[in-house]
Amino acid sequence: KVKNKMKKNVVIIGKGKWGNILKKNLIKLSNVKAHISREYRTQNYKNIDWVFVATPNHTHEKIINHFKNFKLNVFCEKPLVESSELAKKIYKKYKKTSNKLYVSDLLCFKKKKIKLKKNNLIIRSKNANYGLRKILFNLAYHDFYFLFNILKKEKYKIKLNYKKRDLKIELICKNKIFLLKYDLKSKIKKHKFNNINMVKNDNPLMNMLLKLLNNRVNYKLNKDRSNFAIKLVEKIIQTNK
Repeated sequence: KVKNKMKKNVVIIGKGKWGNILKKNLIKLSNVKAHISREYRTQNYKNIDWVFVATPNHTHEKIINHFKNFKLNVFCEKPLVESSELAKKIYKKYKKTSNKLYVSDLLCFKKKKIKLKKNNLIIRSKNANYGLRKILFNLAYHDFYFLFNILKKEKYKIKLNYKKRDLKIELICKNKIFLLKYDLKSKIKKHKFNNINMVKNDNPLMNMLLKLLNNRVNYKLNKDRSNFAIKLVEKIIQTNK
């Protein structure tokens, strides 16, 4: 818990599923001064420490750029944007300010650490009608964070097998293989990494928000992970062409 005198003042933008999930957690950790949507341009941000953006991907750039000249910090639901070149431009703009920009990477805040092996298997299943791009940005993007420390230094090949609502990705390195399977036809929701259930017995969102609000996160690492995940999505989409 955060003591009242230490609580940050925050505004949440976006009233969809993730906006409401953020609000449910943030009211325990901060002073939620407003939960708004399209009217974000007319809001008074005096004495606000953080703005939390939980809107559709295509709106992120416009909203984030709106706040670059405000003296407050911005948290954005993943992905920052769906283009590595555009992400680079946004980070460059924020570098010129004293504002902090953080992209959600909540699965990195699981208390149970994931151990990478020589052969690694990531499985996700749920019932959803996603195309390739949405599978990659909504599901695989989170999993790519775990691969950052290895693949940023490795040369790797991509093998892809994509059919409607079913995706298999092989990332083949010199000494390791990562097999990622996404099944969107299943009635059972699963998320496993090397047989470790990623869904239960933890609240990584609360862990992430608590560290973020207390300025105990690595902003550079977050930026590097975010950029890596976007670039890997772009490579996989290119492989499918």
